[in-house]
Amino acid sequence: MNNTITMLKKNKKDPLDRAIDYMLKFQRTDANFEIPKLLAIVDSIQKYVFSQSKMKCGDYSVFASLLENEQVDERLQFLIDYGVPCSAVKKVKLPEELTGYPNIIQYLKDNISQISSKLIPYEMKLMNEALF
Repeated sequence: MNNTITMLKKNKKDPLDRAIDYMLKFQRTDANFEIPKLLAIVDSIQKYVFSQSKMKCGDYSVFASLLENEQVDERLQFLIDYGVPCSAVKKVKLPEELTGYPNIIQYLKDNISQISSKLIPYEMKLMNEALF
């Protein structure tokens, strides 16, 4: 017990705050950068090895891309480039068969009322700025 009290006094930072800081750091550095980079290396190695053995290889690029882009649908990545937060973009669901930026933008504009019901006002403001 004394060790815990001493540690807390030295650190002075709430353990909950430290845990949150650790998770945010992990997400920013490891989950969004380091792990996708390592997956790309593993993907490259396994493709080389399996192709040399004339065997079917896997494809880790999709998973690495999802991690790198914070699990945002790659068809909606342009919204992040226009300043819409990932939290808002993750709430938008597109039909699987929908492709091409003009079609996607038109779909978003046509369904803006349904999309807005899922977003907080700040997210909706940024979504409108990106689309209109």
